[in-house]
Amino acid sequence: MLTEKQRWLLAGVGGWMVADCLTDPDAGIPRLMASSFGSSNGRLTDDYPEWLESGVSCGRGRIVSPWFWRDESSSDHPHAMIRKAELRRYALSLTTETRDQLREAHRANTREAVYWSTSCQCPRGIEWHAAQTSPLYRDMWHPTEQQVTDHYARARQVQDNLQQLVLEACGFQPVSVGQLSLF
Repeated sequence: MLTEKQRWLLAGVGGWMVADCLTDPDAGIPRLMASSFGSSNGRLTDDYPEWLESGVSCGRGRIVSPWFWRDESSSDHPHAMIRKAELRRYALSLTTETRDQLREAHRANTREAVYWSTSCQCPRGIEWHAAQTSPLYRDMWHPTEQQVTDHYARARQVQDNLQQLVLEACGFQPVSVGQLSLF
């Protein structure tokens, strides 16, 4: 079982990568480690612990905070660290229902991204008709401003839902989503 700090670290990485690790550890964990994902601030909202402000780093068989901590022989100690084997055991300990919810939220996130990958966000939508014979533009579509606005709202909702499920899988109550307070 992961400690509370380790679970916060996992939530600090968050998103589809953690959902991938928790739903399919045999594929997700190696993919996360190979990605060398890192962030200079893993504190997604004010509800997350302050120590996550020192960032997170994935790779070398572990997830660690602070993001710049590298040397296990150093006298410095990380705030939290999760090794691949610990993450795998944790993922396998989750209920089938939790994994199914994460998997569906991950699929919704992927569907939204794939659908919009065929759109062109250039400011010259009116010119795209002339470029329909171009191999670069012929398979693209130019959404209206309202479609773009709707997409961003839907994408944010899907991502927030996924992160809430990651938090629940880490054993935390859902927290407020959105931007950190500025003052």
